[in-house]
Amino acid sequence: MDESLGPVGDVARAVALDRVGERLAELWRGEPTLQDAARVVVDTVAGATGDSCSVLLLNEERPELEAVADAGPGDPLAAPVPGGRSGDGGTASAPVLLSGLCRGTVTLRPSSRLPDEGDRRFARALADRTALFLANASLHERRRRGIEVERDAAVGNLESARRVAEVLDAMPILLMTLDADGRIELVNSALMASPATSRRQLELLERFDQHYADALRALAQMTSNSTIASFADGLDDVRLGRIPRYEADLHAAPDGVEHWWHAIVVPHRTGGGVIITHDEITERRQAELAAAHRATHDALTGLPNRALLTDRLDHALARLERYRSTLAVIFIDLDHFKLANDTHGHGFGDELLVQVVTRLSAVVRPEDTLARFGGDEFVLLCDGLDSREQAEQVADRLLHALDEPVRVGGRTLRQSASLGVAIAAAGADASTLLAEADAALFLAKERGRARVAMFDEGSRRESVRRLDLMQALHRAIEEEELELHFQPIVSLPDGEVAGVESLLRWRRGNLVLGPHEFLDVADSLGLTLPLGRWVLGAACRQAAAWRAEGLRRRVYVNVSADHLGAGLERDLGLVLDRYALDGSAIGVEITETTLMHDPVASIRCLHLLRDMGVSTEVDDFGTGYSSLAYLKDLAPYGLKIDRTFVAGVHRDDRDRQIVGAVISLARGLGIRSTAEGIELPEQLATLIELGCDAAQGFLLRRPAPAHDPCPRTIDLRALAGQRG
Repeated sequence: MDESLGPVGDVARAVALDRVGERLAELWRGEPTLQDAARVVVDTVAGATGDSCSVLLLNEERPELEAVADAGPGDPLAAPVPGGRSGDGGTASAPVLLSGLCRGTVTLRPSSRLPDEGDRRFARALADRTALFLANASLHERRRRGIEVERDAAVGNLESARRVAEVLDAMPILLMTLDADGRIELVNSALMASPATSRRQLELLERFDQHYADALRALAQMTSNSTIASFADGLDDVRLGRIPRYEADLHAAPDGVEHWWHAIVVPHRTGGGVIITHDEITERRQAELAAAHRATHDALTGLPNRALLTDRLDHALARLERYRSTLAVIFIDLDHFKLANDTHGHGFGDELLVQVVTRLSAVVRPEDTLARFGGDEFVLLCDGLDSREQAEQVADRLLHALDEPVRVGGRTLRQSASLGVAIAAAGADASTLLAEADAALFLAKERGRARVAMFDEGSRRESVRRLDLMQALHRAIEEEELELHFQPIVSLPDGEVAGVESLLRWRRGNLVLGPHEFLDVADSLGLTLPLGRWVLGAACRQAAAWRAEGLRRRVYVNVSADHLGAGLERDLGLVLDRYALDGSAIGVEITETTLMHDPVASIRCLHLLRDMGVSTEVDDFGTGYSSLAYLKDLAPYGLKIDRTFVAGVHRDDRDRQIVGAVISLARGLGIRSTAEGIELPEQLATLIELGCDAAQGFLLRRPAPAHDPCPRTIDLRALAGQRG
């Protein structure tokens, strides 16, 4: 009970005052209004004492709002203005003071008497209780508002975090953050969905308590991936402050397909740890690798190109100085490839090259390098061989890999190759070794193509001679050092000169070189076709000159494989027109091997020549692979029996049988048979006996320039009778 009421107080006022305090205390613990507080005071006083009471309270934040409570309806109270004197007009009032400011008034009006000092003390006590309520309510409100602010801040932070997470998940870049201890804090959805996060990696993270660098090192050890191990060290260096930033390209194949990422590690600005981003660069990396592959490999065949071959050869020669083994370079050149390419087009030639590469690749060792050196030339680098003999065995496998015909674009043809082999000597360099293999290749061509030649000292001398010939041959064409010699083709047995074969000669100073001494060089220089056209022109010019003299003998020219597939019929037609000749003035001789390289194209060309009236003969018959079916379709004017059979026709029964068979074959087809290489009377007599139609050779007449007159007939009986 409050003793401040003094002697005038009574039990009712004391009880009222205590109840006001209790009820106000209960009230502020909820969410009361000022009106609620005023009503508590009024109702409690009225109920305990029977006196009337009114309360005016002002809102602290908005003073224009006030709460008023009085004794009830029908009992209006004149509430004094705050700050007025208490006791005026039969009332006792007291201000409600809080922190020195008046927050309202409490006014008492006794029901049956004038207010006294006890009423005034009672009013002041009520005002104090009300002020205490206001203080507690204000404190409670501030606490409540603080909680709401914190709650709102937490909700705001949560919303911000949610929005940040949405932004990170929407980013295509792969992102991860680690705390100061190197454990994973945050991973965005792109990283979790990418191949950069594998099941194995997740298992390792769980094993290493989310410590990312440790899990990466374990993964690198399991997969032998050095890029991942280096990245783990780099991100730890950034996390520990050793370096400010780390970047690296990583690769892995968690799904069986190789992927590449460019990773960047930077430190957190606050709180330690690092931020890691992964940008997938697989397409860019693949493009870079493809570009690098194109720079070092042939686009058509996929083989290493000359640059890569030279690099590997340099490394192989360097190893040769440390390890005792045999290193070989094999130069491979496709015989008469240009003919097929020019005749049927580059698409045909490309497909042929691919098939040849497939066959060659099937017989080389996995550790060897087969490279396309250029055009129809290839080089095989054989490292770590046991001996020179093993190199020869490898070359033989390559040679025989092309034995069987190939079928390209619906055509069947044989594609042989010539091979030159060079063995690396101590201190050899790449250019020298390649030059030696090329020199050996030249020997293989000179010896008839479709064979292997080994480089030796003889090859070295031949290489020097060949280089000299190459330089001189250019000058020979320009300075007209070339000429034709002519050898008669004599009818058997009457001895009439039916025609002449034109043979190319090169007058080089005091020497006269035959075609076998320089045609391979011309072939390697790409001069075969220009030489062939020169021969056509010179032969037609001489035929026109002889016809002007009354000699209507047919002039035969030898045609190369290159010319056969490069418009021979067109070139010949132009030259005939130039000298006003008809086709009967000229004949062409084409070797059996050349014709059978591409029989279909050969048949087409020979038919065109026949339509022009040009005579065609199959040269060196019996040494190639022609079939009777193709021979029927070729329909040549004649067959020339190769000198290898004629050489022994008079003393070797097998040669005699072969020559006799060819003569019978020609007679059966209704075409002429001509034997070449007649050097002995016995050979001539045997050929006459066998019924051969014509002959040619040193016995009858050696080749001679046009100004050296050739008789119209030759006395064969006298020549055949000179038997020793």
